[in-house]
Amino acid sequence: MSWTVERIREEMNKFVDVFNKTFECEVGYTSLPIYIDKRLVRCDGYLKHRKVCNITVGMMFTFGESFLVNNTDSIIIEKIRHEYLHYLMILKYNKHIGHNDIFEMHCRKLGIVCT
Repeated sequence: MSWTVERIREEMNKFVDVFNKTFECEVGYTSLPIYIDKRLVRCDGYLKHRKVCNITVGMMFTFGESFLVNNTDSIIIEKIRHEYLHYLMILKYNKHIGHNDIFEMHCRKLGIVCT
Protein backbone atom coordinates (compact mmCIF):
# COMPACT_ATOMS: atom_id res chain seq x y z
CA MET A 1 0.00 0.00 0.00
CA SER A 2 1.41 3.41 -0.92
CA TRP A 3 1.88 6.24 1.57
CA THR A 4 -0.71 9.01 1.31
CA VAL A 5 -1.49 11.98 3.55
CA GLU A 6 -4.39 9.99 5.00
CA ARG A 7 -2.20 7.00 5.80
CA ILE A 8 0.43 9.23 7.43
CA ARG A 9 -2.30 10.90 9.53
CA GLU A 10 -3.59 7.47 10.58
CA GLU A 11 -0.09 6.47 11.68
CA MET A 12 0.28 9.71 13.63
CA ASN A 13 -2.98 9.04 15.45
CA LYS A 14 -1.80 5.54 16.36
CA PHE A 15 1.38 7.08 17.76
CA VAL A 16 -0.61 9.53 19.90
CA ASP A 17 -2.37 6.52 21.45
CA VAL A 18 1.01 4.90 22.21
CA PHE A 19 2.37 8.17 23.62
CA ASN A 20 -0.66 8.65 25.88
CA LYS A 21 -0.43 5.12 27.19
CA THR A 22 3.35 5.29 27.75
CA PHE A 23 3.32 8.65 29.54
CA GLU A 24 -0.17 8.30 31.11
CA CYS A 25 -1.45 11.53 29.61
CA GLU A 26 -4.12 12.75 27.20
CA VAL A 27 -2.55 14.39 24.15
CA GLY A 28 -5.10 14.94 21.40
CA TYR A 29 -4.68 14.30 17.69
CA THR A 30 -3.29 17.07 15.52
CA SER A 31 -4.84 18.64 12.47
CA LEU A 32 -1.56 20.18 11.27
CA PRO A 33 -1.24 19.92 7.50
CA ILE A 34 0.81 17.07 6.03
CA TYR A 35 2.61 17.65 2.76
CA ILE A 36 4.30 15.08 0.53
CA ASP A 37 7.05 16.95 -1.32
CA LYS A 38 8.21 15.60 -4.68
CA ARG A 39 11.36 17.75 -4.57
CA LEU A 40 12.53 16.95 -1.01
CA VAL A 41 15.71 14.92 -1.28
CA ARG A 42 18.17 16.31 1.28
CA CYS A 43 16.17 14.97 4.22
CA ASP A 44 13.43 12.39 4.69
CA GLY A 45 10.97 14.70 6.39
CA TYR A 46 10.61 17.44 8.95
CA LEU A 47 8.25 19.46 11.13
CA LYS A 48 8.07 23.10 10.10
CA HIS A 49 7.73 25.36 13.13
CA ARG A 50 8.04 29.02 14.02
CA LYS A 51 7.78 31.44 16.92
CA VAL A 52 4.57 33.40 17.28
CA CYS A 53 4.43 35.89 20.17
CA ASN A 54 7.33 34.14 21.93
CA ILE A 55 5.68 30.71 21.66
CA THR A 56 6.88 28.06 19.23
CA VAL A 57 4.11 26.46 17.21
CA GLY A 58 4.13 23.56 14.78
CA MET A 59 3.08 24.57 11.29
CA MET A 60 3.23 21.55 8.98
CA PHE A 61 4.71 18.09 8.55
CA THR A 62 6.58 17.47 5.29
CA PHE A 63 7.80 14.11 4.00
CA GLY A 64 9.77 13.46 0.85
CA GLU A 65 7.94 11.48 -1.81
CA SER A 66 11.13 9.60 -2.72
CA PHE A 67 11.57 8.65 0.96
CA LEU A 68 7.98 7.33 1.13
CA VAL A 69 8.39 5.35 -2.11
CA ASN A 70 11.86 3.91 -1.53
CA ASN A 71 11.72 2.74 2.09
CA THR A 72 10.04 -0.01 4.07
CA ASP A 73 6.93 0.67 6.10
CA SER A 74 8.84 0.22 9.36
CA ILE A 75 11.41 2.89 8.41
CA ILE A 76 8.65 5.27 7.30
CA ILE A 77 6.64 4.72 10.49
CA GLU A 78 9.78 5.37 12.53
CA LYS A 79 10.26 8.71 10.73
CA ILE A 80 6.61 9.70 11.15
CA ARG A 81 6.82 9.00 14.89
CA HIS A 82 10.13 10.86 15.17
CA GLU A 83 8.70 14.00 13.55
CA TYR A 84 5.49 13.77 15.55
CA LEU A 85 7.53 13.54 18.76
CA HIS A 86 9.16 16.86 17.82
CA TYR A 87 5.64 18.32 17.64
CA LEU A 88 4.69 16.86 21.03
CA MET A 89 7.85 18.32 22.58
CA ILE A 90 6.92 21.76 21.21
CA LEU A 91 3.50 21.41 22.86
CA LYS A 92 5.06 20.38 26.16
CA TYR A 93 7.96 22.86 26.34
CA ASN A 94 6.69 25.74 24.17
CA LYS A 95 9.92 25.63 22.18
CA HIS A 96 11.70 23.43 19.69
CA ILE A 97 14.19 21.35 21.69
CA GLY A 98 15.87 19.61 18.77
CA HIS A 99 17.65 16.37 19.64
CA ASN A 100 18.63 17.28 23.19
CA ASP A 101 18.75 14.90 26.18
CA ILE A 102 15.02 15.31 26.87
CA PHE A 103 14.10 14.41 23.30
CA GLU A 104 16.49 11.44 23.36
CA MET A 105 14.96 10.21 26.64
CA HIS A 106 11.47 10.31 25.11
CA CYS A 107 12.77 8.49 22.02
CA ARG A 108 14.29 5.71 24.12
CA LYS A 109 11.14 5.31 26.22
CA LEU A 110 9.02 5.06 23.04
CA GLY A 111 11.49 2.88 21.13
CA ILE A 112 12.18 5.50 18.46
CA VAL A 113 15.56 6.03 16.80
CA CYS A 114 16.67 9.55 17.67
CA THR A 115 18.73 10.47 14.59
